[in-house]
Amino acid sequence: MRVEGVMVDQGRSMIAADQVFRSANPLPPTLLERAEQQGLQTSVQTRFGTMAFSDEAMQLVSVKSVDTAFPLRGALSLQSANGVRHQVQPGELWLAARLFDLLKVKEGDTLAIGDAELVISGTIMEEPELSFNPFSQMPAVLIHADDLTQTGAIQPGSRVQYRAYFKGEDAQLAALQQATTLAAGDRWLSETTQGRTGDILEKARQYLSLTLILVIMMATATLVLTCLHYVSTRRETVA
Repeated sequence: MRVEGVMVDQGRSMIAADQVFRSANPLPPTLLERAEQQGLQTSVQTRFGTMAFSDEAMQLVSVKSVDTAFPLRGALSLQSANGVRHQVQPGELWLAARLFDLLKVKEGDTLAIGDAELVISGTIMEEPELSFNPFSQMPAVLIHADDLTQTGAIQPGSRVQYRAYFKGEDAQLAALQQATTLAAGDRWLSETTQGRTGDILEKARQYLSLTLILVIMMATATLVLTCLHYVSTRRETVA
């Protein structure tokens, strides 16, 4: 059904990919190797909570370290004085709008994220999967994957989440999932399993199914009434 296909596309845009592998452990190299063999597009992300320090304030933030391929689906809009961008580049630091007031900073200021000092590039205006951030109560920060190590924020015992994003044909995605053995803390996410997106899509499917049933019933009833009227008219004509 075309409408359901649109809903699936919207759901995948909200998780930034067709399928997501989430883990509490570093991503296994074999996962990305298999994805490449399957011809899938990939993107990787590391997310964690840490302190951000400006000259005048500090704030607990949710950091997403992404590559330039992110997102594979959905929209990422980053606003700066130079215009709107849609990818995070090495050396850049993008902040949720409310962080500018909380940290008393502006574009071009330097902000410490863990051990790294980065210049603020601008504001995160739109981001896929924002509602599904496990640190959603914390303001969001985007940095590039190349700058992750210098933050020094990932230490033994740190609460870190690793994600791999995949985009491709359903058969390729299914083959990758089947070939991957899940360890403790691993999980596959899709538009039907990811929190609110899955709930919304399931309710929409139920609504469409009910609507289709009602349409069929109404069409059947109309056909029956038309036939009865025709038979009644014929009887009157014969009589």
